[in-house]
Amino acid sequence: MGRAGGGGSHSGGFGGGGHISSGHSGGGHRASFGGSSRAGSSASRTSSRSSSGGMGEPFFSTRRSASPPIIINNGRGMGLGGTMGCGSFGCSGCLVGVVAVVIILVIFSLMMSNYAAPARVESVNTSDIPASSYNREKLEDTSWSNDCVVDEIGWISEDGSVSGLERQLREFFDKTGVQPYVYLVGYRPELTSDSDKAKFASDYYEEEIGNGYTFAFFYFEEANPDDVGYMYYEGGSQALGVMDAEAVDIFWRICDQEWYGDATTEDAIANTFNRTADRIMTKTATKNDITKIVLIIVLVIVVAVVIIIIMNQRRKHERERNEETKKILETPLE
Repeated sequence: MGRAGGGGSHSGGFGGGGHISSGHSGGGHRASFGGSSRAGSSASRTSSRSSSGGMGEPFFSTRRSASPPIIINNGRGMGLGGTMGCGSFGCSGCLVGVVAVVIILVIFSLMMSNYAAPARVESVNTSDIPASSYNREKLEDTSWSNDCVVDEIGWISEDGSVSGLERQLREFFDKTGVQPYVYLVGYRPELTSDSDKAKFASDYYEEEIGNGYTFAFFYFEEANPDDVGYMYYEGGSQALGVMDAEAVDIFWRICDQEWYGDATTEDAIANTFNRTADRIMTKTATKNDITKIVLIIVLVIVVAVVIIIIMNQRRKHERERNEETKKILETPLE
């Protein structure tokens, strides 16, 4: 039996909600989907998130301009120290080029360190995934627990073993320091509303997990197993320092892609966590970031050119004064 929602048509819009209780909080995610399906089939989708009651937690969800070359010519050619002429703008031009190359290399290195590409090579469309607007710090002094998957529906594996998914989720922990947790909740008729499911998740987190560094994903099966169930997250205060509103938005959008993709349920869940870690732990370079970097490079080069021109002009005037002084001294008084 495969996960619900692996194929067909669907519609929806983004929204969100959450609650805060005992040092942990959560938010819900619901997808409207029509038609039956099985794991392994594929579809595209948009999604909707519903409010889960309580206090709200918001989701956050050139033309080149050519400049004329600057030519400096003192009629004799200019050289450093006046010992060797380089022609019009010769030595200064070479020096500008060297300085420009060095500056570009330095800034490029800094840019690569700040906007490091994720280690994972994405095989799916990432254009709809929000950018990560800042670098997050990995949690320290947290411990990995291999007992982090509960499957009451039987989607992970037919023999009831969930160790494969647990091994895959270790990647998320290694990159974020946040303990992942997955609970596929079998259909419970007493959970009649989304707020009931949110309370169930909150109570479970407090009673069974209890620490502040776990990010738990809950999936609630519907009465009709072919209907896509209610998805919910619950996270401790430390975990939500990394899995903040922006990171949660990225998590749900990746979940949307993976849930209706071709992967098995096990891989879809693991990919959701691990792709999220890749995305949120390095700042994503946007067009505005690149534009700023280019402007900085241009500004630095212009400043370097101006400084070199001023230095050369000073040398020129100094040589002229020296020559004039020498001429005066060598001229006979009579």
